[in-house]
Amino acid sequence: MIQSKRFVVTGRVQGVGYRYFVMQTVRGLAQRGIEITGWVRNMPDRSVEVCADGSGNDLQALSAEIAKGPSMGRVDQVRNEPAAPTGESTFLIKY
Repeated sequence: MIQSKRFVVTGRVQGVGYRYFVMQTVRGLAQRGIEITGWVRNMPDRSVEVCADGSGNDLQALSAEIAKGPSMGRVDQVRNEPAAPTGESTFLIKY
């Protein structure tokens, strides 16, 4: 069953390639058969928002990976909550 989640990531996550890291993470998960659609974007408060659709297990895998962050960044917290479906057919970076 497809679910939708909104993740808000805080820490040093802007200006360090975090959105690109999330995109690459989703691509890497796809190679393991984990299908995620949705998007990632920077927020005005310096957090990063990730909205994603996938199975419950796939979203858990995504959450675990995005909590690691890129080497130049630092993830302090990943909050998540249920969300409306993104309506996306792929995963993309929003600007």
